[in-house]
Amino acid sequence: MRPFYVYKATKTLNLTEKNPLITVSILYFPTRSFLLTQKSTRPVIGLLINQIEGQYQSMIRRGISDFARDKNISLFIFVGRSLLSPYDAENQHNTIYSLANSGNLDGLIITTGSIGNYLTQNAISDFLKRFDPLPIVTIGSAIPGFTAIVPDNGSGISSLVHHLVQEHDYQRIAFLGGPENNPDALFRKDEFISALKAHGREIRQELFFQGDFSYTSGQLLAASFLGHRDLPFDAIMAANDDMALGFLQSMEAQGFLSPRDFAITGFDDVPDARFLSPSLTTVHQPLYEQGVLAGEKLLALIEGASVSEVSTTKGSLVIRESCGCTEETLIRSRFFPAVCENKIEQGLSLSTKNIVLSDVFQDISIPVSQRSQITDALSALFDALILDLRTFRDRPLFVMTLNEWLNISVNWDDFSETWHRLLSKFNQNLLERVSDLRSRAYLEDLFQNGFALLAKKSGHRSARELANLRGVLSTFRNFSWKLGALASFEEVLDFIHDNTALIGINLTILCLHEKGPKPYPIDEKTNFFMNMTYLDGLKNSVVFSAENVIPPDLNQPEKQQELLIMPLTGKDLSFGYICLGGEVVDPLVYDTLRDMISQALSNLDHFQKMQQTEGERQSTLEKLSASEERYKEMAKAVPMIVIETDTTLTIRYSNQAGLDILGITDDEHTSLRQFLSEEDCQLADDLIGRITKLKFLDYPGIRFIDRKTRRFIPIVQASGIFRDGDNSLIGLRWNALAPLPLITGSILPDKSFFTDMKITLREQEVIPLLLQGLRIKDIAEQLFIAESTVKGHLTQIYEKFGISSRTELTKMIQEEQIGRYGFSAYLFSLVNKLLSLDEE
Repeated sequence: MRPFYVYKATKTLNLTEKNPLITVSILYFPTRSFLLTQKSTRPVIGLLINQIEGQYQSMIRRGISDFARDKNISLFIFVGRSLLSPYDAENQHNTIYSLANSGNLDGLIITTGSIGNYLTQNAISDFLKRFDPLPIVTIGSAIPGFTAIVPDNGSGISSLVHHLVQEHDYQRIAFLGGPENNPDALFRKDEFISALKAHGREIRQELFFQGDFSYTSGQLLAASFLGHRDLPFDAIMAANDDMALGFLQSMEAQGFLSPRDFAITGFDDVPDARFLSPSLTTVHQPLYEQGVLAGEKLLALIEGASVSEVSTTKGSLVIRESCGCTEETLIRSRFFPAVCENKIEQGLSLSTKNIVLSDVFQDISIPVSQRSQITDALSALFDALILDLRTFRDRPLFVMTLNEWLNISVNWDDFSETWHRLLSKFNQNLLERVSDLRSRAYLEDLFQNGFALLAKKSGHRSARELANLRGVLSTFRNFSWKLGALASFEEVLDFIHDNTALIGINLTILCLHEKGPKPYPIDEKTNFFMNMTYLDGLKNSVVFSAENVIPPDLNQPEKQQELLIMPLTGKDLSFGYICLGGEVVDPLVYDTLRDMISQALSNLDHFQKMQQTEGERQSTLEKLSASEERYKEMAKAVPMIVIETDTTLTIRYSNQAGLDILGITDDEHTSLRQFLSEEDCQLADDLIGRITKLKFLDYPGIRFIDRKTRRFIPIVQASGIFRDGDNSLIGLRWNALAPLPLITGSILPDKSFFTDMKITLREQEVIPLLLQGLRIKDIAEQLFIAESTVKGHLTQIYEKFGISSRTELTKMIQEEQIGRYGFSAYLFSLVNKLLSLDEE
């Protein structure tokens, strides 16, 4: 079958016969092309994972990824968040899990140990049943009825407690647990309590702290000790490494150092546990092997074989510095037995090579993708070592051979850690087989040189990684402002096509909701993704069913393909999802790109809505412009102040209300700033920039100052005046409502009402000012009386009306007007709402 390349055409393409006609879009990048066929018979498995960049999750993902590549299986990775997460809008991401179904997958691996952080065992079970009848393997939690890969939590926790008690004699041992409903977290806590009891230690409830397996929860616990001089514990055991590392680094920032001030341990043995200072004592959980084992179990289920329901992976205690120990010396000291009669050939020869190499491989986690190379490397090193030991070379072949293999393997994941463990085991095994004094000394010199060479290569690799990450950061910085400036969906596609290869991503598929952005459902069981769309090479919108995840005409690649499938989210909106493939420096790159594209789509959606609104506003402005003169004439008859200024706030026009109420003169240089407070002058300056984009703004929070009455008059709307042609801002119109004329006119009850209530003339003068919101001090100045006199009048008014506050006075007068005048009462309620009368 003739293959085709997937490409997004942005202009007329001149293609050779070797590049057949392109009919589909947005996928091909020059750095690496994927051949796609119309039909694939290879198995397709899915992985549900709650993070792509998490250290726990990334180790498991690597194991599954290597297994899939080794077995020629396609892998779809659905990246969401933990179910029922309490953090922000994380649950919106979890709609992506609904894409995993029997219509597009042959089997499914689910990291229940992290996805189900906040769920009970029954809730996790209900979630798994949604994917029936797919074969399912879970990692992290044993759920009845499902095949599971779980860690041996019991022996790991027990060995940690035993070490803290027996080796260090810590008396006050605290525990930082995981989510309160998580089965793994509950089991580790129970094992901790049992181990403490077995060692005769007191169970102190005040030393149990609640976390949620996140780095942040470790930081939060550390923050609770801010300002403390002493800690309530000698050692603290965290239920996983992420919490331990968050606690450790935050405590260091507060001046508490481990192990000087407290000992700490973790669980999992993630990469950072080895490299931070102090390095973390923990339980090594074979996460990579769990991923590989899950793949093997799932493939067996797909092929119809029977497998054990629960497989347990055994952890091992890793002693480092954070508990108070020093790490084991990796190169033994030069101690030799008293009798050194054996020759080297008796304990070490080519005939024993396979035995030595087999011993070195024991208890070392070797990724599938590296096993063949490591076998060849150790074999070559052994051969070189035998030759060196026969002649005690000054320029050892061992070091030269190691140098070549370090150069070959420099791009391995965990390059430094893998080689460190291999050389340590290799050195240990050889020393156990050699007793000749000179040979042992020569061996130690060789391995010291070897470790020094590894340190040098590791430093070079770290420098390159840092340079690459800086390059990616620089690229993302450019991406950010470029994506933010794009004005159409087609421009976003062009940008992705032209730029994502720069960060190692060579396969991109944008799948959007057919009818535009979609609000997130309240019911998480909703079939959220249905009809999706993407643009083909001719910029035609192609609709396909989300049952297929990617468009059927793209199907599966002839060669290995691994796709990360991630949601495209905005504020309370879903735009669809994105599929990404490629080799990148760091998994965080995937999530960062997804965030950037989501933001670009959010900006486009906002821009389109603004354009639609702008069209409606423009139509309104045109109608207002057509009756501009009539509007100004009408404005003279009402207490609505209308003022027009240029962009420097120099007044160009004022209606009669502005002239009378504010006392504006005809001086052409009069500035609006004269009628604003200093604070509001700054708001007005800031508003000019906003008006350029928004066209108008209701209730901008700016007030005119009526210098006669010493009152604030609220501006109810500020709008822009734009030049015809280029639509540039040339001025502003300010509309403000002066309430006094309204209140002193038809709004207040007539005199008979006040006569009936025995309200004096002076009290009748106080009431309108009171209703305007003036303070007692202002009323006193207006009426040229003392504040104590005003208070006396207020007391008399409230007693005569049988009320106790200004709000009750407003309500009573409003009810009086409703009963008598209808429309006037309506007008009064509008003004009352505008004035927002508050209590003194």
